[in-house]
Amino acid sequence: MLAAFESAANAHARADVVRRWDRSQIRYESQRALARIRHCLDTRSEERRADEDAFQELDTEVSELNQRFVTRLLSSPGRAELETELGPQAFAIWDQWLTTFDPAIRSELQAESKLRGRYEELLADTRIEARGEEHSLSSIRRLIGHRMRDLRLDARRAMDAALEAQREELDTLFEELLALRHGMATRLGFDSFTPLAYRRLRRTDYGPDEVAKFRAEVREVVVPLAHRLHSQRAASLGLFDYGFHDEAVRDDARGAPKPCVDAESMLTVTKDVLGDFSPAFAEFFEMMAARGLIDLTSRPGKITGGLLEALPEHGVPFILANFNGTQVDVSVLLHESGHAFQFWSARDQPLRDYFWPSNEACEIPSTGLELLALPYMERFFGADADRFRTGYLEGTVVAMTWDLAVDEFQHRVYAEPSLGPAEWGRLYRDIESAWQPWRRYSAMPYFESGRAWQLYSQVYREPFYGIDYSLALICALQLWCRAQRDRDAALEQYQRLCELGGSLPFTGLLSEVGLDSPFESGTVARVIGEVERFLALD
Repeated sequence: MLAAFESAANAHARADVVRRWDRSQIRYESQRALARIRHCLDTRSEERRADEDAFQELDTEVSELNQRFVTRLLSSPGRAELETELGPQAFAIWDQWLTTFDPAIRSELQAESKLRGRYEELLADTRIEARGEEHSLSSIRRLIGHRMRDLRLDARRAMDAALEAQREELDTLFEELLALRHGMATRLGFDSFTPLAYRRLRRTDYGPDEVAKFRAEVREVVVPLAHRLHSQRAASLGLFDYGFHDEAVRDDARGAPKPCVDAESMLTVTKDVLGDFSPAFAEFFEMMAARGLIDLTSRPGKITGGLLEALPEHGVPFILANFNGTQVDVSVLLHESGHAFQFWSARDQPLRDYFWPSNEACEIPSTGLELLALPYMERFFGADADRFRTGYLEGTVVAMTWDLAVDEFQHRVYAEPSLGPAEWGRLYRDIESAWQPWRRYSAMPYFESGRAWQLYSQVYREPFYGIDYSLALICALQLWCRAQRDRDAALEQYQRLCELGGSLPFTGLLSEVGLDSPFESGTVARVIGEVERFLALD
């Protein structure tokens, strides 16, 4: 391909070579994703782990080859003509990517990938003994939101004990990741890992200063509201000693709402709901269900939580979730379906780098679908639909305090890489007390030691990703607000955003579809004010 690029007669011919290279990457990424999916479905399989390990070794070799091609592409004397034909955003992405990779850090990248895998396996294999039954980190959530207070306290303490037994290994994993990441950053010419992490996340149009400004506005607007919500919960429950184990129960003794459909019927209900959105949504979900591209069953060895993997060669996504009979089942399926619909909508973009936007923009369709589906919750929760809707909106507000506490923690830790586990714990407890001042643990040594951030998987998997959920929420809530006035217009806006994929940077996408940037002063206060009014909290 390099030879073909060099001998190409004109810019159009060179663009054809770039497209050939792009198709080769689509082929590789699809095979890579298949190995990843199979490993996530059964982390205990030695064969699947070997496949995943093989790709982890191969990734850096492929990156080296791509670096050679992209370097030549970007230094082409006809670059301006290529930008016109292929789009300028791809060149901005490639320019940035070249600063994040060098063959000199090949072994460190491989080591980082293996440590991430070890973290996933450790959490997937965590066994929790509660009330004579064994649970995973996914299935224990059935008890955490239980109406019986002593049962949910036992569940939290059992979870704490299981994690406490793994504290040393979790600490060691992060200590090794921290050293690796700082070392790679300095070898690439950065003062710390933070700017390298931002570039890895394809943040081409903002940096830590804008994020710090956003955090400050959220802390001013959201933390007092979240504190008030928890105070109301404590009063409604009649608790003077409201604790961490009570936070999942909103306002009565019935516990958290539970779906009235099981995993199998959930697919049918979701298909019907999305069918009411538009024919495009109906076609998409019918395809996903018919091709077996959704795995919802929680089982030993399967990674915790939910995720979405794309198979670009086939033009389809794959959804993984862990149903456990709680309200989270509905949120996770809708969330991952939003990611999947975005990829499906952008699958015909001319380059693979345009299939997905940067991460914060990726989270708008996922969170947006959850919000746009709120009017249909009777189909999932029956008589508990209103309780779910209110609890969901309150939960999105409270979740921002978690996202941004972890984001501040990461900025502090990567700025001071010499800190050790005990210092991380003290640091996080200080940060936690500022962002979640209502939180009280009860005989939970693991959480009391300042380790809650270790369950925020992106800290290990993809540093600094977490704040993307809050940035996206402020954007997705704007779609929800518009849907209150004109649902068809909001759905059209949503679909247009999905179709654009990654053809524009984050703030460019927002401008293109008519959404206000979270970095603009007043956006957070204005959007959260709409939520307060809906919840009758103003």
